[in-house]
Amino acid sequence: MRLTTALNMTSTPVFYSRSGRSGVLVFPQTLYTSNDQGFVVDAYATSSLWQDDAGTIPATAHDDPVALWKDNSGSTNGVDHSTEVLADRPRLQIVGNRRTILSDGISDKLTSVTRDFTGKDVFTACFAIRSLDTNGNTNPVWTAHDLNDGLRIIYAPQGSFSPVRFQIDNTSTDVLDAPSPTYDPPLDMVIIVEGDIPSGTLKLWIDGTLVASETGVSFYPDWQTGVSQLFGNKGVFSEDTFAKVEIARGMEISRGLTASEFTDLLNWGQAGLKAFAPTITSAPQITGDPAQGSTVTIVEGIYSGSPAPTLTPTLTLDGVDVTANLSGLDYTIPEEASVGEVLEYSETASNGVSPDAQDSVSVTVQDGVFTPADVFTGSEAGAWYGPSDLSTLFQDSAGTTPVTTAGQPVGLMLDKSGNGNHATQATAAARPTYQTGPARATLDKVDDRLSVTVPTGGFTGTMVLGTDQGTASYGVNIPAGPYEIGGRDGQYFPGTALVGQLIRNGALSAGDAAATEAYFVGEGATASYGAVTDFESYWRDWSEITSFPLIDTSAGTNFSFAWQDCTSLTSFPLIDTSSGTNFRGAWRDCSSLTSFPLIDTSSGTGFGRAWQDCTSLTSFPLIDTSSGNIFAIAWLRCSSLTSFPLIDTSSGTSFALAWRDCTSLTSFPANAFDNIKGGDFSSAFNNTALTQTSIDNILVSLVASGIAAGTRVFDQSGGSAPSAAGEAAIDTLRSRGWTVAVTGGY
Repeated sequence: MRLTTALNMTSTPVFYSRSGRSGVLVFPQTLYTSNDQGFVVDAYATSSLWQDDAGTIPATAHDDPVALWKDNSGSTNGVDHSTEVLADRPRLQIVGNRRTILSDGISDKLTSVTRDFTGKDVFTACFAIRSLDTNGNTNPVWTAHDLNDGLRIIYAPQGSFSPVRFQIDNTSTDVLDAPSPTYDPPLDMVIIVEGDIPSGTLKLWIDGTLVASETGVSFYPDWQTGVSQLFGNKGVFSEDTFAKVEIARGMEISRGLTASEFTDLLNWGQAGLKAFAPTITSAPQITGDPAQGSTVTIVEGIYSGSPAPTLTPTLTLDGVDVTANLSGLDYTIPEEASVGEVLEYSETASNGVSPDAQDSVSVTVQDGVFTPADVFTGSEAGAWYGPSDLSTLFQDSAGTTPVTTAGQPVGLMLDKSGNGNHATQATAAARPTYQTGPARATLDKVDDRLSVTVPTGGFTGTMVLGTDQGTASYGVNIPAGPYEIGGRDGQYFPGTALVGQLIRNGALSAGDAAATEAYFVGEGATASYGAVTDFESYWRDWSEITSFPLIDTSAGTNFSFAWQDCTSLTSFPLIDTSSGTNFRGAWRDCSSLTSFPLIDTSSGTGFGRAWQDCTSLTSFPLIDTSSGNIFAIAWLRCSSLTSFPLIDTSSGTSFALAWRDCTSLTSFPANAFDNIKGGDFSSAFNNTALTQTSIDNILVSLVASGIAAGTRVFDQSGGSAPSAAGEAAIDTLRSRGWTVAVTGGY
């Protein structure tokens, strides 16, 4: 369950401020455990800055003195930094959205109580600073010391001649200096130092780059105790030097960091130097159907800001907080919620820089019962017809005589989508008939149908069709002009009655399509085509269909002309045709099909005209045609086929015109006809482009078949003439009573 979300415009981890929920720790507070020594000072933690060391007067305005900078680590071992001396108090700087604490380089300093790092021999410290102009001193940003012993000092650059320095002794011999070129103030930088006492290892990083490191360093034995001092090193070397710098953020912890923690620390420091309040760049949204029982998804707003904002979301339903019921970003509206209640999502983006950014979005709970009208709520073009609604049915095309009882004709069916695309039939004999049980418009499949005038621009999207035989969704492209409802020419329809039909311009989502199908089934349509055995001409001439669904055709035996002239289909699904015996003309004139699936045709006997005029097919699969006897005209004018697989023709008797006008066909396999049962190859290979090897393969295979009775005709034209081997095969065939005509005239 996501209740707090950090947002950023980059991939950088963002959790640099405290969220709106109390007790939730964010970086760098998350680094500290009860066992860790150290502190966090943060100019953006407004409650940590006080004008007096007793912490009674908050520092809130530009140039307010800061006598107490409270620890913001959240650790029980964290220490505050303070001063009692009025003249030693640095000042709060607020420039735009940037917040820092400025020392004067003369006497300003803040000091902690004595800490004890005994047993904690690894440390990390980080300071985000602006180094200002030279003041003649050595610019100590932070000093941890016990008088002259146990030193740890970070020096900011004093000018172009002085580097960033990290020092651990009182003789200036154990130091790490940034290499040349050095840093010329004023300059923003994030300084990180790491120390490992047992190995004597020191590392100095500036803005994420390791600039100096050393091993074998000896720390003073009593380095573990001492105070922490910001802006000065008073009491060290009997000196009083002070830094003229601004500190935005700083921290020390008694352990090393992981690589990811180190990156977060660097980002935290850099964000403190580039502060600006959160601003919204993308508003939140609630997506999905806000209906009773439905699930909606929250799309969070996107905010910019530095430090990167933390997002605190709230979700309410009718004023009641339901944030705890979010599942990730999904929320399921209770079924018992009342229609009209308001679901509101609000969020606050904060980063410690005022003001916070806030935004919200709301939706109204809708009736959870789906109807096809729900897919037209955006004023989408289309139509919806439902014979169960008698108020939409009239006996005459003028709409003067309503349908009131079963057996009456339907001359006008009103569009329920709100688009006014009403369907009519002026010819009395061609009107469907209203019947009940279930309510439907029955079709005689001779001439019964209605007609709607599709408006300019047409409908490109989804059609859901519910009939007495089955229900399915199709991709369609219906041009402007007359369009038939109830079958092409009143004859070709996947059933004998219309229960519901929806056409929408713009594709339906899978969920909306399924919901519409379920609605039609609820109105009395048959859900599946699984019981249909005879699919003859079901979708014939439905040229508007651009995609065909994976329906249940497992009981189908007759698929003759089922998809003839579906000229907009470019592909076909792997439907179950394992029971199919008759595929005559099934995909005839599907001229846009470019490929065909490896369907199960093992029971198929008749393939005549099955793929005739599939002019865009560039390949054909090795389907099981072992039971096929009729292949006449099967691939006539498949003019894009260049080769053909070695299908099983062992039961074949008729191949007349099978590959005629396959003008690109050059390659044909050997042994293709070794076991055929009949010899009718009339015009089978006329107007092809067969190579000499391919025509030889065919002729030699016909000889191997041994056919010497019945029809014995073979025709080839176009392509290559046979070789001597092919001519020898022709001689043999003619000796068996074959009539053979080939390219070259042999």
